[in-house]
Amino acid sequence: MSLYLTNEEYAAKNLINLLAITDAVLVAISFMIILLYKERTIGDKK
Repeated sequence: MSLYLTNEEYAAKNLINLLAITDAVLVAISFMIILLYKERTIGDKK
């Protein structure tokens, strides 16, 4: 195991990290939208 990554390995690691962050953001956003939508529909029924 060398301490230095090749360019390809480094790029792959960055891409994986970026995808993981993007996934987390998308999940958080959709979760917020669902919560807001539920509140709105419950509020309309009153």
